[in-house]
Amino acid sequence: MGDCNGEGAFTHTAYNDYEIIVAYKFNSKNRKVIKRILTCGLFADSPLGRVGMTKQQSIEDGRDILVGERAMSKISRAKEKGETNGDMSVVVDAQSETIPGAYVLGVGGEGNYK
Repeated sequence: MGDCNGEGAFTHTAYNDYEIIVAYKFNSKNRKVIKRILTCGLFADSPLGRVGMTKQQSIEDGRDILVGERAMSKISRAKEKGETNGDMSVVVDAQSETIPGAYVLGVGGEGNYK
């Protein structure tokens, strides 16, 4: 079902579409695709992992935001592995102190933490 709705053909996205359909048909009917927290992982060199809203999306959403950024050259794990290309960033809603989004571009960014 989720592979054909035009909202991204990732396995986790398709499964979440299934969960939304089941919830709507049999349960509370309050789950919607527009409420989905978007995630992605790109297994490349350097790997990329992203969740939620970007800085620009947060601004367009009217949020008062704080942004934390860190170069991978300052991260111990990246230094130990000799993979210091990239950076990471987190967007924080200044009012609610929640995190609407973040990304890691660099070692471990794809979320493979073993």
